Amino acid sequence: MDIVDRLSTDLKQHYAESSDRFNHLETRYEESIQLSQSALESHAKNHQALHEKHQDGMETIRKTFREEIALREPNKYWQGKCSRHQMYATIWGIATAILLAIAMLGLAHFAPDYFSKMDSLPSIESGKPYPAVVAHDTWRIGVFALMAIFGFWAVRLVVRMFLSHLHLHADASERMVMLQTYLALMEGNKLEDKDDRKLILQALFRPSTDGLVKDESAPPSIGEWLTRSGK
Repeated sequence: MDIVDRLSTDLKQHYAESSDRFNHLETRYEESIQLSQSALESHAKNHQALHEKHQDGMETIRKTFREEIALREPNKYWQGKCSRHQMYATIWGIATAILLAIAMLGLAHFAPDYFSKMDSLPSIESGKPYPAVVAHDTWRIGVFALMAIFGFWAVRLVVRMFLSHLHLHADASERMVMLQTYLALMEGNKLEDKDDRKLILQALFRPSTDGLVKDESAPPSIGEWLTRSGK
């Protein structure tokens, strides 16, 4: 009996130990399954996030590329206008300086000699001669005044042309900067709001002016003066 009891006790002890080991292995297996599932789920989430990020990046690149292709010709157009108006502004600026110099030198050179040819009458008080505007010398003043008016109008017109091209050059430069800034913001995906894009595009493609002064014209003729005075 002792042997049977001892064997039974050993078997029960061995069974209990085996059962504990099995339970421990089963627990470890379940933990491994859970860890594997968590790792797979985390990997799937990371893969999905990376895929969505890649898709968003590719969509941004495609959108930027389409915008750049669409705005390439306007950019070339405004670059050409900027260079052209800069050249014209330089030319008209030089012309303004030359015309002003000619006008000032001509006035300083011809005015004294022109008026010195006018007749002189003796002064009643002192008996000394003084310049007097007589009937046959009135035409000298009229011609000089007419030349001065046309000279002033010519200088004013040249200055206006210079300022007009300077203004158009500044406008073209501003549009170029706006184009480049718009493309940079599109590339950085910083213009997701349609209202912001609409605001920038409206400012970018606003109607351009010719920069010229509309009311600039030649001095009025004698007939126009008489017509205005008659009204």
